[in-house]
Amino acid sequence: FDIPKAGQRIFLHFDTKLWLFGEEKLCRDITLADFDSHDMACYKAGFFQILPVRDRAGRAICIKLWKLQKFHCRENVWRQMWYNHMIALEDEETQLKGLVQIIYNVNDQWRDNFDKELYMGV
Repeated sequence: FDIPKAGQRIFLHFDTKLWLFGEEKLCRDITLADFDSHDMACYKAGFFQILPVRDRAGRAICIKLWKLQKFHCRENVWRQMWYNHMIALEDEETQLKGLVQIIYNVNDQWRDNFDKELYMGV
């Protein structure tokens, strides 16, 4: 256990949460009620999902479907991804075994919606 590294990660967690959701939501769990209409539209588009099944190692599976990416501003995607990750990490099995991510790009349509700056921010 690396205490300085853990401290940096905790700081980064709350610094990012402050940036995404504001000071009034910093010390409480984020819920769907905290989303504005653009965040909710991004969430409902299904671009980023935690699947209801696990892989053979028991890890949670997260899938990103770039062709479904819809957002008003990049923060909509980041808030939605933050929320999904926090929901996934509430599960004790996911905390112990981890989470895998699959980026699913079937055809060239994803390139039309691909935002490199958004991807690099994720």
